[in-house]
Amino acid sequence: MSWMGSIDNNVIAALGLALLGSIYIMIKAVGAYLATPSAIHTLPGPKSSSWLSGNSETIRTPYHPNATFESWIREYGTTFTTHGFFGSKEVFTSDTQAMAFVLNQPLDFPKQKVITNLLRTLTGEGLVVAEGLEHKRQRKILNPAFGVAGMRDVMPMIMDVAHEVSKSAVAT
Repeated sequence: MSWMGSIDNNVIAALGLALLGSIYIMIKAVGAYLATPSAIHTLPGPKSSSWLSGNSETIRTPYHPNATFESWIREYGTTFTTHGFFGSKEVFTSDTQAMAFVLNQPLDFPKQKVITNLLRTLTGEGLVVAEGLEHKRQRKILNPAFGVAGMRDVMPMIMDVAHEVSKSAVAT
């Protein structure tokens, strides 16, 4: 019985040592990841109000939904970081060249699943929720409709709707 007890203790000691070694390696890996410089970490941005909720409280607070972002654009420029949930960083940009680059590289910048599901609910299946090669294929099919010739035919209708919307916005 004492022979079996010593094997159990040796196995337990080996498992404990393996567990400690694994924890050490994970801590070193996480430390190296956090210490690795990233362009995101060099961007300016507001301080986080909470590690748990990031800047979400600040964003939801004002009555005018864009007021917070407008003040951040004035303070930090057109591209900056905000803090998301659980300490994550998110890049915000209003730079039209940066947005065009991201939107024209669908394979390199996939949409978040949460956003895709929301857009699918609002718009259904189509170009807005398509990803990767399917997105590229749909854009190729639709591009001629948004050229000069395609827009010339629908521009009067777009202008009429825009005038109606602006009239109703001024009336309220």
